[in-house]
Amino acid sequence: MSSSLPKRRKVFIAGNWKSNGDRAFVDRHCMFLTGARIDKNTTELCLAPSNIYLFTCKIFLAHLFNICAQNISPFDNGPYTGEVSAKQIKDFGVDWTIIGHSERRKYFNEDENIIEKKIEQALNNKLNIILCIGDNKEDKESNKSFEIIKKQLETAFNKIQINYWENVVIAYEPVWENEINILITKEKIQEMHEFIRKEIKEKLGEDISNKIRIIFGGKVDENNCNELIMLKDVDGFLVGEPSIKSTFNDIIYSAKLKK
Repeated sequence: MSSSLPKRRKVFIAGNWKSNGDRAFVDRHCMFLTGARIDKNTTELCLAPSNIYLFTCKIFLAHLFNICAQNISPFDNGPYTGEVSAKQIKDFGVDWTIIGHSERRKYFNEDENIIEKKIEQALNNKLNIILCIGDNKEDKESNKSFEIIKKQLETAFNKIQINYWENVVIAYEPVWENEINILITKEKIQEMHEFIRKEIKEKLGEDISNKIRIIFGGKVDENNCNELIMLKDVDGFLVGEPSIKSTFNDIIYSAKLKK
């Protein structure tokens, strides 16, 4: 008799370099990362450098990592000085983008309207999406975290067609971790990830909810990654600063522990 249990989700581990690095660092760190050894049947890696280093990362690491843009314009090609469109990212041979990162929301005032436009641009150009959602200090203190996460998910539900969700990874960011300098507990991580999966199930069905990767975008390092990856609804990580250190390999190798 065949089992009715859902197939194990492939672990997804992404590094976001943010606005860090210079040419010497990029060459050196890319060479280091070429030594990473993973089972591609069970683990998927992604790397998001600054746009000016996308080409170098593709040359060194495209055989091992999905190369990802940190951001795309909410507009198509046109008179938008300083913007890089999804069409240009795709033309450059990059198939992934981050949308909705907490720093874009906080420092660049990106609201759900802008994020919706970026999702539309990604869809139009067949980019895979790491969609970031999260709650801040104010949300947490007013007990509105689940309400905020649900609202942010609605943006995606309203825009992404059902057959495109296989190209989406959800990253949960507890923004309040940095704002009040308190680590979220593993119980709270699992609770939020389980809530997200439940919302996806209610909107999109059990099949998609079982398949979609929900990764943790909070404070992850070599000291807690092995414990966090074992949580039932944590399918990987989106990490910032740790991805520019040699200990990024420890986070990558935590994928081997996922059952």
